[in-house]
Amino acid sequence: MMCMLRHISIHGSFATVHPGNHVIPFGYLNRFVRRFLPFGFKTSLGKKMGDELMARNIQDAENLKTMWKRDYELKAKKALEFISETIGARSLDTSGDLDNFHNQLKDGVCLGKLVNALKPDTIPETYFAPTREKELIELAINGMKQLGVTESFEIDDLVEMKNLPKCLNAIGALQKKQKN
Repeated sequence: MMCMLRHISIHGSFATVHPGNHVIPFGYLNRFVRRFLPFGFKTSLGKKMGDELMARNIQDAENLKTMWKRDYELKAKKALEFISETIGARSLDTSGDLDNFHNQLKDGVCLGKLVNALKPDTIPETYFAPTREKELIELAINGMKQLGVTESFEIDDLVEMKNLPKCLNAIGALQKKQKN
């Protein structure tokens, strides 16, 4: 592939490639650099600029992960506080740590009590036995749907920590429904 590239201008998180004045995100520029520089494609961009862009993308990704983690921890704290207030369990640890969120809800008891507090007798007391955790969680999910929550999650999302953000979103949606 033959290409004439005079220079690249950096503007925040985008770059303009001259000639042609194509505006592209850094991620694409990074792929462009990695794809063509190893095959003898020589530009004024050079390897140093490519390395700087890759380092910047890595730092941006780390910042994004940190931001997401904080967001999920805040959602977990709010969800646990909502559950604690609704079911009257003052001994429930409401710290925002995702491991704590998982430990508090993995047996399904708090979720079952939450659904029963919002809609009495939705889940029979016989399902609160320690050996019926997955059945209890399934009934709690169905109870949340009956309460009008459109966001849902699978049992394994909670029990095996496959997708805790889906659980957080469902509980957050239930909380919003109750505020309205």
